[in-house]
Amino acid sequence: MQEKASSRRTAGRARAQAHDLWALLRIPLLAAAIVVFTAGVSLGLWWGLQAVGFVPGGGASRDQAQAIPVPPPVPVPASRDPLDRLPKSLVSGLLAPQESDGVAGFIRIRQVAPEELCALLGTLGLPMSEWGPAPFQSGVWQCASEVMPLVTESVDFDRTTLFAIVRGSAPERVDGLRLKLVAPDPSLSAHGLEGVELVLAAVAERYQLDWPDGFRPALAGFAAFEGTRDGLRVQLHPEDPELAGDATAARRLNILLHFPPSPLWTRGDRYAPLR
Repeated sequence: MQEKASSRRTAGRARAQAHDLWALLRIPLLAAAIVVFTAGVSLGLWWGLQAVGFVPGGGASRDQAQAIPVPPPVPVPASRDPLDRLPKSLVSGLLAPQESDGVAGFIRIRQVAPEELCALLGTLGLPMSEWGPAPFQSGVWQCASEVMPLVTESVDFDRTTLFAIVRGSAPERVDGLRLKLVAPDPSLSAHGLEGVELVLAAVAERYQLDWPDGFRPALAGFAAFEGTRDGLRVQLHPEDPELAGDATAARRLNILLHFPPSPLWTRGDRYAPLR
């Protein structure tokens, strides 16, 4: 029995010594294994780079670079221009520059029937004739007023008057309105301008339009003017005293309103077959 107990004690001391030895060598052995593994991976990577043609300096060797196959060029697809399938003569006709009046300006003016405008002027004290063909002219329609006195004549000057005429190139169309103010007495011209302003205000309200910049000062000064706004062209033309042979001709002012054509239709002669 004593011998068996002694054997067990001897075996226990041996296992304890082996455990202590393993505990002492475990960390160095693990570190060595990591170093060996890292070296193996690095060596394998280096050989792999050599196999594909790279050297440790970071570039490819000339011989290995020449051995790398170059991919063939990508074929360029055919043109996707739909005109390429058309005959050249037809394409040249389609792309040739066409004569045009240019891009139309912005139009923001209400379309008013000729009879409506003539009736409006009549309510302002300018009795107008009925809308109909103009006398002695072909293809022109109009309504016109008589020469209406605005102020009684003074001692040295004739009376101040206003005249209006509406014209169009078709029975259903108004092309323009002309007012003629005659105010020979400068001291009474303000009264004549009041009548003109009354007519212009009513026309602007009916057509829903605004006047070009500078129009009102030029009107007040009986000065020449031309301007366009929202498709409406306005002109002021005082008569020339030298041409008229009358010193008071400058006090005769023509006020012209040119209304734009309707944007909803185009003349037939604006179209032509493709040649």
